Amino acid sequence: MPAVHTVAARLGCEPDRVEAVYPLSPLQQGLLFESLSHEDNGLYLVEVPVRCVGPLDVDRLRAAWERTVARHEALRSAVVWDGLDQPVRAVLRGIDSGAEVLECAESAVDTLLGKGFDLDTAPLATLTVLRHGPTAHHVVWRSHHIVLDGWSMARIWDELWRGYAGESADLPEPPPYARYADWLATQDADDRAAAYWRETLRDLPDVRSLGVACGPGEGVPGYAEEVLRLPAELTARVAEFAAAARVTASTVYAAAWGLLVTQLLDSDDVVFGMTSAGRGAPVDDIESMVGLFINTLPLRVTVDAAQPVGQWLATVQRSVFRLLRFEHTPLVTLQAQAGLAAGQSLFDTIFVFENFPMAGKQIGDGELVAGDAVVRENSHYPLNVTVMPGERATVKIGWRREQVPDSAARRLPSRYADVLAELVVDTERPVGQLELMGERERAEVLAFAHGTSTPLPDTSIQARFAARVAARPDAPALVTESRTWTFGELDAAVAALAVALGTKPGDRVAVLLDRSPELVVALLAVLRTGAAFVPIDPGYPAERIAYMLRDSGTVAVVTDAAALGRLPESHPRLVRADTIEPTEPAEVAVTTVDSDAVAYVIYTSGSTGRPKGVLGTHRGVLNRVAWMERAHPWGEGERSAQKTSVSFVDAVWEIFGPLLAGVPLVQVPVGLETDPFRLASFLDEHEVTRVVLVPTLLRALLDGTFDDETLLPHLRWCVSSGEPLDPATAIEAVRRLPHARLLNLYGSTEVSADVTCHVVRDGRVSTGKPIDNTTILVLDRHFRPVPAGMTGEVHVGGAGLASGYAGLPEETAARFVSGPDGVRRYRTGDLGRWSDDGDLHLTGRVDHQVKVRGRRIDLGEIESALRDRAEVTDAVVVLRAAASGDQALVAFVETGAEGADPARLSEHLSRILPTYAVPAPIIVVPEGLPRTPNGKVDRVALRDVEVVTAVEHVEPRTGTEQTITVIWEELLNVDGIGVHDDFFELGGHSLTATMIVSRIRVRLGVRLEPKDMFDVATVAQLAAVVDRRAAGSPEDR
Repeated sequence: MPAVHTVAARLGCEPDRVEAVYPLSPLQQGLLFESLSHEDNGLYLVEVPVRCVGPLDVDRLRAAWERTVARHEALRSAVVWDGLDQPVRAVLRGIDSGAEVLECAESAVDTLLGKGFDLDTAPLATLTVLRHGPTAHHVVWRSHHIVLDGWSMARIWDELWRGYAGESADLPEPPPYARYADWLATQDADDRAAAYWRETLRDLPDVRSLGVACGPGEGVPGYAEEVLRLPAELTARVAEFAAAARVTASTVYAAAWGLLVTQLLDSDDVVFGMTSAGRGAPVDDIESMVGLFINTLPLRVTVDAAQPVGQWLATVQRSVFRLLRFEHTPLVTLQAQAGLAAGQSLFDTIFVFENFPMAGKQIGDGELVAGDAVVRENSHYPLNVTVMPGERATVKIGWRREQVPDSAARRLPSRYADVLAELVVDTERPVGQLELMGERERAEVLAFAHGTSTPLPDTSIQARFAARVAARPDAPALVTESRTWTFGELDAAVAALAVALGTKPGDRVAVLLDRSPELVVALLAVLRTGAAFVPIDPGYPAERIAYMLRDSGTVAVVTDAAALGRLPESHPRLVRADTIEPTEPAEVAVTTVDSDAVAYVIYTSGSTGRPKGVLGTHRGVLNRVAWMERAHPWGEGERSAQKTSVSFVDAVWEIFGPLLAGVPLVQVPVGLETDPFRLASFLDEHEVTRVVLVPTLLRALLDGTFDDETLLPHLRWCVSSGEPLDPATAIEAVRRLPHARLLNLYGSTEVSADVTCHVVRDGRVSTGKPIDNTTILVLDRHFRPVPAGMTGEVHVGGAGLASGYAGLPEETAARFVSGPDGVRRYRTGDLGRWSDDGDLHLTGRVDHQVKVRGRRIDLGEIESALRDRAEVTDAVVVLRAAASGDQALVAFVETGAEGADPARLSEHLSRILPTYAVPAPIIVVPEGLPRTPNGKVDRVALRDVEVVTAVEHVEPRTGTEQTITVIWEELLNVDGIGVHDDFFELGGHSLTATMIVSRIRVRLGVRLEPKDMFDVATVAQLAAVVDRRAAGSPEDR
């Protein structure tokens, strides 16, 4: 402990002014750390504004305050830490009591609050009188929590007014804090306490954070509060119920908060902080001492749905009582015993039961009335609840605005009251039957859940197409670079191929074709026979193509000369789409099928290591098409682009959406979808009015690629789909595409592509509202709706629902589930929440499925493929974000003593996975994958692991190399790139190459083509090309 003269020197005062020096308790040390770590100097500021009505003698009140300050060391304290080996609290003599009087309007009270303290300057408690008029005042007591707890505040508040009333003469001397400080110094680590906390905190569950549960904060620092006074009837019912259950009222209030936290975090096992009074220490007169004695400890609450409420409350109370036996354990010690890393918190929310209300006062004959004191406190925890007993108990919710959104926090007091009211009904009722959402909120989210109800399609895709052909046979239907097909011509080709197929309803036909007229013909021909098509990208690895052909049970495969070599030796009956001559359509009847018949089988990534085929229906496709026609109708002269690989469900609408509406379909040549320069030129040249773009490609189009401020003047509708649309891209798209309306769509293969839509008019982006005949519910782990503002799993039902997965009944049963209402819905695995205006917002995933440039990838499929290698003992794949907004897959592998070659692992993956699903780089972790205290791989830690390349590191040597290196580091999200590092090994791909070329053009004034990036793979090589272009070398012109 530092000497008095050392402390005095730090305070800048004479040593005789220092009355006492005390070491900080563990909680005080924590408060000091948090106060110094935050820019907000109002952190842990406690303010008590009390309205006084009647004649107030200000001088008498000031004198009473000065006497109170003189009696209590805590009110004359400062905290000293700078330059000391350990922080201390210093008690000073002869300080200004801090009482002042200000004149102000009553409406200005709040504007004078919120100013914090300098902790090294005494006093850390002040009294201010705000005079509004002769008989109207506010008395504001302010202190820092580091010197006083609530128990002490109530004692001082009472003593102040007793002193004002002239009743302080008989007050006993306050017991010295030194007694407690001496006892605390003797408290070494207790083996029993350590054993208790180790057992209590064992195997903590991985639960979502409040940021995921409630959504992002307001983006501005600060602390806000919302106060609710419970009805007297409910308050009385809590007391009666507690007595009947033989528990304390505080237990009931704490248990109700625990239930609300289980709903917030969607877990039956949660931990939240609970404040203990700390007055149980064996120290004489500790209940009369003034200072900070409290501690905040973790209360772990588990919910057994079958347990009766009364028994569960008794279990919670036992946990509280056991916790209080070891209430002096420092929180930092508990963090370590729970195995948490430095800076990681045991809990995000704390519960406080204040059984020391600062009641109002009537002074003298009642002429002066001081109202009830409501304490305002600013905590560093994201979310706090304080319950104050009384005839009408008061519930106060406080939150950090930068961490919890106002809209979600302001709902919590009433939500807590609903949970509390539900809890205190019947002690024998099972906890799992408690309804944690009020009727008003339930009605609200159910209203959000339903899209517009319209007549359901009761036909088939081929029947709708036949109707369009009959209506306008000579109208343009399909436009390519070389030819325009009319509806009649297209139908003739379809009829001929349908004859060659000879398939029937129930059959499945593989379509192994790249984007071409033959592809459209093949899809329509398969449907014309009543069969379902199985689209397969010819660019897939041979093993994947062979698996899809076997697994789907196809009876035939449609292909052409270009893709013929991609077929395995053993394959279904072969039909060549490029050798069929058109025939008279009238001679080939259209086979009718029900609208719930399977129209296609599209394969998606699977967590088991194998892709799974989704059985999409005619009804799903037609409902999606009809919704677009109704909500965003086609206009005169429209033309719609098809640029997505047919192996992805977005291509289904791209193809059938315009054709079934009688609108020309413009096919983008293969390869242009990865080159924004040429893609934009093509769309402009062919006067395309609608296009679907994943945000990554949309961003590339906007990323300084073009000189013109306005892009694609013919475009009327730009659909963003396949991955989240970020606000920055949305704002730029609205600015650069002024003639187009930007739609943000969300969905998945299992629900016929798209189920929500948001029209983006400014930078505000949401997932949107349900489309026609679609129901979207946000449910908790028990399939119960969660209130607006809370996060749950998104479940989708309605007309777009797929039939399931081909040949996977167990997987189908696990993902296509019936809730308590008996309605079948698809569990998307996406986490989301409703906003107050009924828009859906996605917040993450419950699993490890990701979207990369619009392609859905289950990381488990890649990990399973890596673990198939003998040299790999474990593998984890993570998605890393780049500063450009793009994302890339990075694999980390744990190996045995023999190690592993990343190049061979990449080659292995390339044989079985699509190119977009092969991670780059693959990093061998010789020391093993990082793990959490529970033994699970720490995926979050892996996202921050530095990517180290195998080549010798060489720093940039020229200005051109320096500029290119900076661009690569920005877009690849990799630091320390050397001039010989390989672009593709660092995670580069075609769209990243496009953005690099764009930035080189802007920063160095040299025009390159994206294909140049595929000819040169390092900074040094690319810089050489740029320098030659800048010098005008003939070989590079």
